[in-house]
Amino acid sequence: MKWGKRIGTLAGALLLAGIVVPWIGVHQPANAATIPGPTLTVVGYGIVTMNAPTTAGPQQLQITFQTEGSNGPNTLRDLNKSVTAARIQLEKAGVSAKAFSTEGPPNLSYNNVQYQANVTLEVTFPTLTRLADAMQASGVQNDANVQNTFVNQVTATPTPTAAQLSAGYRAAFANALTTAQQMAQADNLTLGHSVSVYEGSANTISCNPMNGCTGISSVSPPSVGQNQELVAVTITYDTSK
Repeated sequence: MKWGKRIGTLAGALLLAGIVVPWIGVHQPANAATIPGPTLTVVGYGIVTMNAPTTAGPQQLQITFQTEGSNGPNTLRDLNKSVTAARIQLEKAGVSAKAFSTEGPPNLSYNNVQYQANVTLEVTFPTLTRLADAMQASGVQNDANVQNTFVNQVTATPTPTAAQLSAGYRAAFANALTTAQQMAQADNLTLGHSVSVYEGSANTISCNPMNGCTGISSVSPPSVGQNQELVAVTITYDTSK
């Protein structure tokens, strides 16, 4: 996931894709009597944990056809006839025309003896039961030029909900604030307001208007597990001495 939007001075909340994320780094204003210090830019990380995709989703029947012959064009024509015949059989068994696709274009090769042509027809079904019914009714698996049939579950890519995304960014802001507090304490500085934020993939270089660039401090990003993704925020704070 990529977020790439720089936001200026904010107070109260950050709006991310319609999600209000509490702004947690603005509650430490520097004392007006103190001397302004350097700005401090840090990276914070958070993990968005999504729901695992269901195992009862769509299923795909993959049918590989192969034909052979001494004439290249005739070999390809035989291959196309076999695919067309299988489609007709499956449509008669109740399969919609929009369920069909092919895994790339047909392949044609020559092995110094004869031509070989092959292609894989993909047919998507809403459930495994519907797939089995269509195979039983059509009998395409027994066609002469069918080399192989394979059933493959269509795995959907998990998508985070608004609540899951918001939780991930809250963790990233908290992580950034903790890092900034530790760095400010180590340098005998008082951490002030958050003055800017960049959400999404972590920035590594910070440049000021005078073209001076410095590295950004961050902790190592956490490991991401299954059905998880990493989000990051790069926050600049002002400080005082």
